[in-house]
Amino acid sequence: MWTTAQYSLIQVITSAIVRMNKGHSFALREEKVVVVPDRSARQRDVPSEARPKYLSPPRLFSIIALTVFLGEVSVMFVLASLPQMSTTVEAILDGLMITLIVTPALLLFLFRPLALHIDRREIAEEKLRMMNDMLEDRVSERTAELTAANENLKKEIQDRTSAEQQLSKSSDFINQILVAAPCILAIYDVNTLECSYINDRVADLLGYSPDDVVLKKAAFFEEVFSEETYPIFRNLNASIAAGIEGEIMKCECDLRAANNTLHHFGIGLVAVNTTPADSPKDILLAAIPSERVLSADHPGTNSNDS
Repeated sequence: MWTTAQYSLIQVITSAIVRMNKGHSFALREEKVVVVPDRSARQRDVPSEARPKYLSPPRLFSIIALTVFLGEVSVMFVLASLPQMSTTVEAILDGLMITLIVTPALLLFLFRPLALHIDRREIAEEKLRMMNDMLEDRVSERTAELTAANENLKKEIQDRTSAEQQLSKSSDFINQILVAAPCILAIYDVNTLECSYINDRVADLLGYSPDDVVLKKAAFFEEVFSEETYPIFRNLNASIAAGIEGEIMKCECDLRAANNTLHHFGIGLVAVNTTPADSPKDILLAAIPSERVLSADHPGTNSNDS
């Protein structure tokens, strides 16, 4: 039979085990998962309150040693209270009792904290893996968006380059037409009557160089049109300025060459450029020569076919 002292010893051991278990449970709840680069940097970088104390080697050794010591003391007290028995039976009973006492203690104070720590590490690694996967997905999506935007930009550049090439070809073609045209082609401002462009045919038909025409500004038309046909030209120009758009205004006029001879031309006027208010700004003048050549004092004949 057990004595009162033996019962008291067992109660003290049991109470100590319960208190240690509660202390470890609290430590597990307060644990923080901290990743450190290596063992040498752990003590320097990790705060003391964030380190899992139950994983330190001295504490693990103390738990194992204390558990074995208390278990063996308890077994010895129990065996001392039992009747005399053979050495074999006593050894077997000693082993069974120490196993029954030490195994739960090691499970509570050693293996359970390690298992919880491993579980938490696995959960943290899984969260880290999920964050990495999410980050990779975002990087892939962003890369796809940038790739699509880059492809659209390349396509836009190709379209713009193609349009510029087509525009350049069209401009070259128009310039060839202007140079090769058998008539005088001029572009002038509807208000100031100043030429911004006139082709080289004016030199062949009237003897004026394109530079002379540009330098004379509005005085060129007053000089080149005869006295009888200049008012007709001004009336047609006023009609276009009044807003008649897209319609070709035509007349026949006598134009004075640089050598003071009069040449009969068919004149056509059309608006080619407008202001933001849709008012005509630039006029295209086409002067087609006829067969008749007049002297300087011959009266010009003209008509308005518009």
